[in-house]
Amino acid sequence: MEASVPAIGVSVDKLLYLRGMDAHQLDLSMLPRERRRFLATVARRSTVQGLERREERRYPILLSLVAQSAVDQLDEDIALFDQAVSARESHAKAKTDEALAERAKRGEARQLLMDVILPVLNDPGIPDKEVGGLLRDQIGLDKLREVASVSWKPLPHDHGRLAALEASYTYMRRFTPRVLSVIDFQGGPGARI
Repeated sequence: MEASVPAIGVSVDKLLYLRGMDAHQLDLSMLPRERRRFLATVARRSTVQGLERREERRYPILLSLVAQSAVDQLDEDIALFDQAVSARESHAKAKTDEALAERAKRGEARQLLMDVILPVLNDPGIPDKEVGGLLRDQIGLDKLREVASVSWKPLPHDHGRLAALEASYTYMRRFTPRVLSVIDFQGGPGARI
């Protein structure tokens, strides 16, 4: 299933429906986990008439189906949420990578200038008063002005990835509050303060 806003909404609705039946609180601990999964699979493959013929055995089968459906639906919700957030993060990464590549192209002109400027500055045989004139002659005043006219802002620590991800804020805002209201994300034991 594709992680779209409507798909996430439908998935959350299913989880809420199952939780409304307290499916997530059913205590089937008397049955081994694999047995519960097996019974849930039997229920999914059975017809209504087939379940009616099972008489007393249909109740553990149906309870296993409901309990396992709650677990499966929670897993699906988390997977869809992760898929949607990861897609936006990937998009932000791609935009950042494109911007970095463009910046590198623009930086090439600056680097070529540095290859001319640094040897002149580093040569102790050239008097300080002649350095500026020599560089203007070698490089050309027009080229110096052209390169100087391009603003060169330092990159943030994340190379602009968070700023690119911020562009997805309104999209993610359409489903994130609803998912977070239904799923209680918690850190592992090492995350506690």
